[in-house]
Amino acid sequence: MTNNRKHIRLSYEKKVELIAEGHTFEGKSIDISNSGIQVVVNVPVSHLSIQRIAFKLPLASELLHIPCKIVRSKNHGSHEDGYVLGIEFAYQTEAQMILIDSFIRNMKNVQLANDRESSEMRIIPRVSCNLNRVSCDKPGVSIASIDNISADGCLISFEGKLDTNETMDIAFSLPGDKRLITVPCRVTYVINHYFRNVNRAGVFFSTVSDIDSIKIRNFIMKSASSSAIKTIQERRNENIVGDEYQIREHDKIGAIFIRLKQKKDKVNLLFEKNISMFELHLKQVSLEEQVFTTLSDREMDGLDLKKSDTAYFSFYLQGSSYYFTSELVKNSSGCLVFSFPAVLYQSEKRSYNRKFIGDGIDICLELDGSSSGRLHGKLVNVSRRGFLCNITMPHNKKDLFKSGQAVSYAFDKNVGLTSFGEIRHLKEETSPDGATILQIGIEAGIRRAEFGFRRYTPARWKGRSGRRQRPAAGVKEKITSDMVRYANSGGKEIVALLNYTREHAEGPVVILPPAFGKKKEALSPLAVTLVENFRYYGQDIVTVRYDGINRPGESYNDDMCPKRGYEMLHYRISQGLDDLEATLNFVCGNDIFRRTAVIVVAFSMSALDARKIALRDERVDYLVNVMGVTCARSAFSNTTGGIDIIGNFNIGIQNGIAGVLGHILNLDTVARDLIENKYAYLADARFDMSRIAVPVSWIYGKHDKWISQREIRDIMSVKADGDREVIEIPTGHNLRSSEDAVKTFKIITGLIYRRLHGKNIRPVDPDRDTMVNLITYERERITQADEINIVQYWKDYLIGEDRNSVGYDFYKNVDEFKAFLSLEGSLIDPKNGEIIADMGCGTGIFIERMLDDMAVRGTDLSGARLVEVDLVPEALARTREKIERLRGRYGSLIPLRVEYLQMDLEPNRLLPVKKFMADRTLGLNWLRNRIEGLKSATLDRMMLLDPEKIHGMMRGEEMSDDIYVYLKEHLSEDEIRAVVEFNRASRFIAGTITAQDLKVSAAANGGKVRPDALKLMTVKDLDFKELNFGAKGLALNLNFGDNCFDKVAASLLVSYLFNPDEIILEFHRLLKPGGRLLVSSMVPDSDISGIFTNYIKKIHTDNLEKMDESEKEKNLIGARLMLNEAAALFELEEDGYFRFYTGDELAAMLKTAGFEDIRISPSLGDPPQAAIVTGIKPDDAH
Repeated sequence: MTNNRKHIRLSYEKKVELIAEGHTFEGKSIDISNSGIQVVVNVPVSHLSIQRIAFKLPLASELLHIPCKIVRSKNHGSHEDGYVLGIEFAYQTEAQMILIDSFIRNMKNVQLANDRESSEMRIIPRVSCNLNRVSCDKPGVSIASIDNISADGCLISFEGKLDTNETMDIAFSLPGDKRLITVPCRVTYVINHYFRNVNRAGVFFSTVSDIDSIKIRNFIMKSASSSAIKTIQERRNENIVGDEYQIREHDKIGAIFIRLKQKKDKVNLLFEKNISMFELHLKQVSLEEQVFTTLSDREMDGLDLKKSDTAYFSFYLQGSSYYFTSELVKNSSGCLVFSFPAVLYQSEKRSYNRKFIGDGIDICLELDGSSSGRLHGKLVNVSRRGFLCNITMPHNKKDLFKSGQAVSYAFDKNVGLTSFGEIRHLKEETSPDGATILQIGIEAGIRRAEFGFRRYTPARWKGRSGRRQRPAAGVKEKITSDMVRYANSGGKEIVALLNYTREHAEGPVVILPPAFGKKKEALSPLAVTLVENFRYYGQDIVTVRYDGINRPGESYNDDMCPKRGYEMLHYRISQGLDDLEATLNFVCGNDIFRRTAVIVVAFSMSALDARKIALRDERVDYLVNVMGVTCARSAFSNTTGGIDIIGNFNIGIQNGIAGVLGHILNLDTVARDLIENKYAYLADARFDMSRIAVPVSWIYGKHDKWISQREIRDIMSVKADGDREVIEIPTGHNLRSSEDAVKTFKIITGLIYRRLHGKNIRPVDPDRDTMVNLITYERERITQADEINIVQYWKDYLIGEDRNSVGYDFYKNVDEFKAFLSLEGSLIDPKNGEIIADMGCGTGIFIERMLDDMAVRGTDLSGARLVEVDLVPEALARTREKIERLRGRYGSLIPLRVEYLQMDLEPNRLLPVKKFMADRTLGLNWLRNRIEGLKSATLDRMMLLDPEKIHGMMRGEEMSDDIYVYLKEHLSEDEIRAVVEFNRASRFIAGTITAQDLKVSAAANGGKVRPDALKLMTVKDLDFKELNFGAKGLALNLNFGDNCFDKVAASLLVSYLFNPDEIILEFHRLLKPGGRLLVSSMVPDSDISGIFTNYIKKIHTDNLEKMDESEKEKNLIGARLMLNEAAALFELEEDGYFRFYTGDELAAMLKTAGFEDIRISPSLGDPPQAAIVTGIKPDDAH
């Protein structure tokens, strides 16, 4: 509909006053233009004789009074007492007109400059509701209901008196959740109702906890999704839909329902008078009675369902989407019976809509490589990517047709398609005269060709040992990262890092787009591998890594400072193409280097953008995809546990906001973007690959379950002008800094070198120190936007968002994890009478598995003593519950003595300081990565200073004025603060701190801190801003005596501790001579895609008959939640908060601590994603 208004009208919600016959009424404006304003008031129309309106503009110092008249009025939605008035201004002075006009223009300019203010950028919508269980802490105010709600605030109906900008706490509950949500609020506007007692007010949520925010968001999205489904159904009923999309025959409808039941797929059900959507299975289909039966859901118990209630259905079956309206026939015995619909609407099975062809277009079809001759038929329909035709043929030729068969064809009319293609699907039918009709779906424009293929077997892969040769002259040159900034097509800033063999290099440029959810720093090991190898072989190269727009990192984001995990809330995959084009423009037009060729190396989801850039931009010379996504539909289905966001979007089901691999996405925005930009379907990929003329190499991991190997081979076999090569390696999806990653990066290096110089090389391993240093420098350069509350983080991770959540216990359901826990139990080998410590026990799933395995074998552990230790009290409570259940099941076989201790197991962060003070042989380099906040760049500069002036001061000597002057001459202000704080920590240990060292000096006496006060102090009492020494005091050991445990198990603990080598030393102290230690860690670049997809498959198939619907859905939800938690944890590891270790690295820690008989046991899936290491404390150890 066109907009015929002559004036710009802008949304403007403010308090206004209406003057009528000497009375003043309050209202709220909706929007404003040069000619007038719309307002909402709560007064009867009969009382309205408005003469003047008063409101305040930001540019005005006082209320603006303008004569006016009402030009229209109407009821305001569902509020019977509310009216929307259209008011026309009758300006008295030109100054009033200029003021309004200036305000309108300024508002419009701001709106255009910042598209975040536009309504279409509102990610979380505002939905109408009627929440009547509401209260507040404001005396004299009673809240009747919440009438609409968003993530930021709500509209309330209330009795009493409220004023704008007043604050209060309101408490309310959401449908289906009895727990009250309490949030502090600020009143933004009030509309007083002068003829009734109930007024209305808009309130803004000042702060909302993460858990409550998620609950509100889920309620909003559920409500919005329900509304969308109803709207879709209503529009289908109102609009004229082509006959080809309607199924009216009851036998056909019944056949589809029977097929749906047989495949055990779900239907989505929404009752007209309810906002909750349910996923149900069909139990029975009756063709005679023309009804179908679904199993009920326990969450439906509270619904007031009546016969003839209208219900909306949708489902996805065999590539096609269906939706219909039905009525409830009967509700009894846990089953719901519905009538067959009058019409079953079917959406397009193909990737794109098809156009129905009536009569008159003939087709002549010929099978390539076959002597079948030409076959004739009729065109049924045509789409952008292909067509459907009917061929009449004799039975003796039926077997010649098969899916994937290449065909040539000709039409007697032009339909805009090529003359060749490939059979995609076949269906045999019989015509009225008994002839065999073969209905053939053909994808147009596809030819097949051979492609190169290499497979690395596990033995061959293991044999690719590192080749660390003595580098040639000049190769030892330090690798540094230079930051550059450039704008994309919309003027938004992209931040990138450059690495090169030498300054002002002239050579090939490798562009490394960010993988899904990753920052540019994640690919620094690949940059090091490329630069070191090209230096070694005497060639130049430049690498460019960048952060994407609206992604994690330093580039532009619509939200100025997004919380961790929310950086991609405005993410569109096609934005990556614009970022890539901007980067290509920078590469081809800068003064820093000159490019001779451009290679794009794309990981994961960025392969979609790389495919498009290789297709449309001739400046790209070579494309390498690594673990690359072929099409978005299968990738998102894999990573979300089977949710088809494309199919849902196509049938109008809102996917809403959800977590994907640790990042919150608006899946509907993403789905629309994928479809519109032709990223969604495999047919898109085949079409693009057929037109990419440059060579393409594709590396995939045999154990990568996020990506379809079949789809890779499919699209790489499409005939094109450029060479195609596929390489299979025995890895998972994640490749960053592990040994597997380095091997892969060497393959990439070899591919690029061969493509550029026409010969094969044997790539060398990058220098490990160089790679680690670059990772460290880049990580330390970035100021972390958020500080993690470690106790809250682990509580949320282990327990979940509320007491009914599965949390970490979800892993008990995973076969690979159960096997991992059982192996740990057998390796710790508990004996009766032993004292066994379970350090970092979490929710107790390790000790539960160990005790259960032993009890099943009849092993008596009643005389053993268990000590369960964890940081999170709620986790200890769950551990206690598990052990009590086992005692109830196995009785006296379970240990009688169990202690539960809440304790922070992280080693005291002052330990490295004390060791540095005590051992004068230790240099500054020993401190690297041991003190959080003491950056490597700072240490590098300090190591250039006079050791006599630096080392004493770092070991606690008083800092003189001369030292301050010396430091200011050589270090920055931030670096000086770090040095001063290290000195403060040293003096804290030495007992020489003064009042100036404290945040509060009350404990000081005459400038010195009293010894008795010193004993009670913690690090938090001292003034530390640059360095993080934790929160402990001068007690440097755990609160256990020496030689007190026979066994210590630390399952998946050490990765999450700062200075884990110190905890290994502490465990050595705690163990008796001959005692055993077990530690385990996820390995670097852990990939749980296989474990996750195996579990999802098990839920969908193996256990379908063993669990009811609610249990199955609970397990699926738990799997998706824990996948997101695990993905977020892995990203924290990438950012340096945690660190995962190989078995060799753990073994080295144990050896350094004095353990013997050290053994490494890989576990957790195939290939193993974790390492378990055991060691024995020698009998002669003290």
